[in-house]
Amino acid sequence: MFFLHLIKDLPATFGNCARVILAKLCAINSSRIEIIFDKIIRPSIKDCHRDKRSSDDRTTTFNITGPSQKRPVNFLQALRNDSFKDSLVKFLLQQWQEHHFTSIIGNKEIYANYNDDCYLFKSVSGQIIKEQI
Repeated sequence: MFFLHLIKDLPATFGNCARVILAKLCAINSSRIEIIFDKIIRPSIKDCHRDKRSSDDRTTTFNITGPSQKRPVNFLQALRNDSFKDSLVKFLLQQWQEHHFTSIIGNKEIYANYNDDCYLFKSVSGQIIKEQI
């Protein structure tokens, strides 16, 4: 999630956000990229601190319905919502397996986690292969 805080000028839709995030990650000069997303465990020792820092309820339900859905205007504020973070990670891992990301991934291997699972994304013959490993 730290990396997402660094990205400026994200596009207006989640589909384009998925493209920009993956492109920035793949710009790293490495054939293997490991993306480690936070695992949200409740209750947490950090809950009290997070509640003080956030003016909104961190558990308000948020669903991403598709790539054309508009992202929240205040993306950094939305990243403080546990449901938003969970939905965003699920959406990114689903989107990145679309074949139009082959040119971004190229010859790289992308490893990404979601909760207790790890996935490998790679481009093979113009298709994205997503393997649970």
